[in-house]
Amino acid sequence: MTGKAMKILLTGATGFLGGHLLEKLLESDYQIRALVRKKSALKGLKDNQVELFKGDLGDKKTLQGIMDGIDVVIHAGACTGGSWQDYQKSTIDGTKHILELANSSSVKKVIYVSSIDVYGINRVGKDALVNEATPIEQLPGNVGFYAKSKIISERLVEEFRKKAKFEIAVVRPGIIYGPGRATSLLPHIGFSLLGGKLFLKIGKGRKFLPLTYVDNTTAAIVELFVNKNANGQIYNIIDPKKIKQKEYLEYYFKLKGIRSIKIPIPYSIFLGFAFLCEKLARVPGIGKYFGLTRYKLNAKFKRVQYDGSKIMRQLNWSPPVKLEEGLRKYLA
Repeated sequence: MTGKAMKILLTGATGFLGGHLLEKLLESDYQIRALVRKKSALKGLKDNQVELFKGDLGDKKTLQGIMDGIDVVIHAGACTGGSWQDYQKSTIDGTKHILELANSSSVKKVIYVSSIDVYGINRVGKDALVNEATPIEQLPGNVGFYAKSKIISERLVEEFRKKAKFEIAVVRPGIIYGPGRATSLLPHIGFSLLGGKLFLKIGKGRKFLPLTYVDNTTAAIVELFVNKNANGQIYNIIDPKKIKQKEYLEYYFKLKGIRSIKIPIPYSIFLGFAFLCEKLARVPGIGKYFGLTRYKLNAKFKRVQYDGSKIMRQLNWSPPVKLEEGLRKYLA
């Protein structure tokens, strides 16, 4: 199947990753059908570059015909904010609908875009190496809505993998960064005040950030659907060069030309605040406003190292953009 003949369905095309994926696919002249909501638009694209399919992941009736003529599905669509009902409808129900429709069509492969947030970080030791063999979170109700929806969706994908007529591959990207991301000061590091002149660091800044440059992420996803060795596999997508939180901060302020006072806030203070929130959550009338817990906090900030070497070993693939180059483009 040649590149020009292959027809790809892309969900999540109006998002940060999806938009970059669309650009990457257009470079190779694939035929592309992009799922968009009725009120959404893909800026800067001519009508003949991509076929827009108006529909809603959470409403299966609006998706009828979406798989017609499709060879490969890249399912990157997911909810990134709102109530649990929003996550249930867009991420979980949406994934189920895409899998069901693909299974009743002639689709040959589905690439599911998950997240490293699915791992059970509370059950591994400090400084543990987290790779594809690390178990996913067994208590999804104890983590945030985004992670919970991705965990449940991955379970659906695994169930379908056993009976589907098509091949499935799963990618779990780390923190995706690059041009177009809403903020260049990542929330995993701390809080910027006074235009960056004062920065409150979370802890001592010794945690390695699981970064993946957006162009590396899109290149890895393309590799998964052109490489047969990826069938049935799960891959973390993490830039191979490691960078700690404090190193990222130094790089950030240097490139931005900002002289900043950095104040470390002990992680124990955040844990104490989470403990207080757990108590307040039990108070009738106001409990719903205090959803933070120590479990959720540890799942996000525990000092572990994420490993993305499996895709490089198995598929002989390497990220095209080096860390330094990616950071320069991102922070420019």
